[in-house]
Amino acid sequence: PLGPVMRFSYLICSLALVSACGQSKPAIAPTALVVATDKKSGCTLRVPRVYATRPVTAEPIPSAKPWGTPTMTWSGGCVNKRASGDGVVRILSGAKVVGAWYGSAVSGMLGQGVIEDSYGYEAGQMRSNGTLAPLAHDADMALIKRSATIARSYAMQLEKGGNKGSAAYYRGKAEEIDAMLLGE
Repeated sequence: PLGPVMRFSYLICSLALVSACGQSKPAIAPTALVVATDKKSGCTLRVPRVYATRPVTAEPIPSAKPWGTPTMTWSGGCVNKRASGDGVVRILSGAKVVGAWYGSAVSGMLGQGVIEDSYGYEAGQMRSNGTLAPLAHDADMALIKRSATIARSYAMQLEKGGNKGSAAYYRGKAEEIDAMLLGE
């Protein structure tokens, strides 16, 4: 099996995002974004509606089922009821966590970060159609480091609040994000 960095590099080549790979880029189908609300803060954030579409490739999965209207939790700031700044997003469908984001939000829109779903982790800039655009190699590596730092900061915030179990969970997530850099 491919390690995280090899999988990430293979994915970039398979999408022909690196010209040296010499493959043609597939069409990217738009994924609807819907407004999700953090029930605790009232902060809103636009998140992808269909979880079963991979954000990077937007390739539908045969058994795709929509999330429905997702809700989310947001650990970052909120300006005018819109998520802003760096933070961790947990995207939920009912009570089930179906995705996470470790990165930035700008005026209620996901910015740059690392998305986690059932396929693993991917780094990039969230587009308005719900697909994730990789950045240049050096920028992606810096973004991965920043996203791991965001996960660690959230873990410290949880620990200070007395939630040691969740703090340990997000320290583990930071280590998994850091593992994307192995071999680089």
